[in-house]
Amino acid sequence: MVRLKEWETGFYPGLAGLKLDPEHKETSKKLSDSRMLVIRELRDGLSVDTTSYVGRVSLGELRITIDPKIEKLPLADLMRYALDFRQMTSLPRTDQDTADSTFQVLLVAQLIAEAKEQVFRGLKRSYVPQDEYLASPRGKIDFGAFARDGSTKGGKLYCRHFPRIEDSPLNRLLLSGLRLALRITTPTTLRAELQGLISVLQVSVSPVPMTAGLIKSTNRGMNRLTKSYQPILKIITILFNGCGISLGKEEERINLSGFLFDMSRFFQALISRFLHENLETIKVEDEYRIRGMIDYLPGFNPKGHPAPSPRPDFVVRGKTVSILDAKYRDLWDKPLPRDMLYQLCIYALSQEESPASIILYPRTDELASDVVIGVYDPLSRLEKAKVILRPVNLICLRRVVLMASFEGSRLRREMAERLICTVPSRRKAKATSTE
Repeated sequence: MVRLKEWETGFYPGLAGLKLDPEHKETSKKLSDSRMLVIRELRDGLSVDTTSYVGRVSLGELRITIDPKIEKLPLADLMRYALDFRQMTSLPRTDQDTADSTFQVLLVAQLIAEAKEQVFRGLKRSYVPQDEYLASPRGKIDFGAFARDGSTKGGKLYCRHFPRIEDSPLNRLLLSGLRLALRITTPTTLRAELQGLISVLQVSVSPVPMTAGLIKSTNRGMNRLTKSYQPILKIITILFNGCGISLGKEEERINLSGFLFDMSRFFQALISRFLHENLETIKVEDEYRIRGMIDYLPGFNPKGHPAPSPRPDFVVRGKTVSILDAKYRDLWDKPLPRDMLYQLCIYALSQEESPASIILYPRTDELASDVVIGVYDPLSRLEKAKVILRPVNLICLRRVVLMASFEGSRLRREMAERLICTVPSRRKAKATSTE
């Protein structure tokens, strides 16, 4: 049993004799190639490097659990805010130790709450086309089939009609999602609730395999009439993606014995909603492509490659332009990777006025403050741009998003404006003070 938090490294000499079979070795290699989890079999032990993914995965006798650094209650509130889920009256109580992934349990519990609400409201009925022989004709009679057969079949006519039933693609996806959640859930309290919901749906909904194609086709068919299913679709998509490694094509997908979720997606969704809601007169664009900054010189692109287009997580347009990237990595206690630095330098140099870019990263305390890296001309030593490493206090963020008062609205607006400000704060970190 290996237990770590995200962005940690562990060495386990007691697992030196553990040998993975070829299938699990292949899965381990794919996990490493995808930068989800790096497992190295060494001569004197086993080395495990975690990244931004949390959850639990089993490779034969080896079981690895990766816990989020955020405590359970703040994580639940921030998850519901970031993904726009309904508020649950209480957190799920599990009948086991915390070895189960907190995030996984919260997602399954949220899926149960959303599904219960949908069943209580009534499952969405849809007009589904059916072609069959009917004794009492309905819809459109297929006279072509009657001509080909030469007679009716037992006094029935071949008809195409559109009954309004619950056995629709949307409800089939819901049933498949509940079955998937049952497969990856271990707490018996949650399993009992899942089994109850599954038994209710199976009365009128046909079971179908869970595939990426089913999720995509259902997502394309969403409209204002199916808006109440949107949170359910979000959770099912997260659970499906976390149970496998996508290698480009669906048939190349590797299913995992476990569940891994990328906390980077959660953090980016959290920052995105917070900025969009609290910057009233400022436009926020997600994953905006910077076009025209980098291009091939005319006549020197013999293979016709498209010009690279840097794409930061957020571009904020007000009196000035701010370019921000959300990185789920503790950049206060850990060094800034070179690839992140070079990426943010490119973003900063792309601006003529106030050339700066900002990295937002999560913290759960008040110890961290802004860190500023200058980009200089190597000959003149004149500053060309700057990169600001700015902590986002998730405990403080949770507190202000839960405040329903006018004061809460003011604090959220002030916090959002501080996050995008290209003028770094000179506040000293509390870690340097003496008590």
